[in-house]
Amino acid sequence: MVRQRIVRSSRYSDARRMPRSWAACGHTTLWTRLIGALSRLIGIAQPGTAPNGDIFVADGHGHGLFEGHQTNDRIVKLSEDGTFIATWGKHGSAPGEFDVPHGLAMDSTGRLYIGDRSKSRVQIFDQSGNFIAEWKQFGRPSSVYIDKNDKIYVADSQSDDKTNPGFKKGIRIGSIKDGKVLAFIPLTDAAIGPAEEVAADDQGNVFAGFTAKGKMAVRKLVKD
Repeated sequence: MVRQRIVRSSRYSDARRMPRSWAACGHTTLWTRLIGALSRLIGIAQPGTAPNGDIFVADGHGHGLFEGHQTNDRIVKLSEDGTFIATWGKHGSAPGEFDVPHGLAMDSTGRLYIGDRSKSRVQIFDQSGNFIAEWKQFGRPSSVYIDKNDKIYVADSQSDDKTNPGFKKGIRIGSIKDGKVLAFIPLTDAAIGPAEEVAADDQGNVFAGFTAKGKMAVRKLVKD
């Protein structure tokens, strides 16, 4: 476990007040006409696009938000200009299926890491949607971020003894090279609840995003 101290806490109402990296990977709701079947878009793969400009979107948040509303639980691939290219996944628990895909990140080789929150796993794919692996050691992922050194950060805002036994709420940090969890930041501030979003800067500072109604905030965390 690494010790952290909060050096800044700020309110935000839109992406303009967030760090650029945060805005790219964060909890941003968009309604789009590009694909009529898309329901609610939660995460855009960090850093937002593949080297060729392709965009990957997690389409699957919204269960219980609207009466009779069923989300798609899939990943959508778009070109740089928003043209639909492909989609993969459906509701389920098998490899390549999803239950509330809640965030995405991309490593230096272009592999996609999908936070499949309600199944308490990170699923890994190539950019054609081919399943590579699943990791459960990072808890119940609400947000996934990968920095330029291929260090992975996963925010877990839901784990407890009932929902995901053996795990606690907080941010887990590891390496995509071997999938090992190297550090854990417990975030249990009752004043604002658990962190639902995570990003990091080039200096290794961690930005934790809190989304509880009336308590939205970003906190910057640094090593002691």
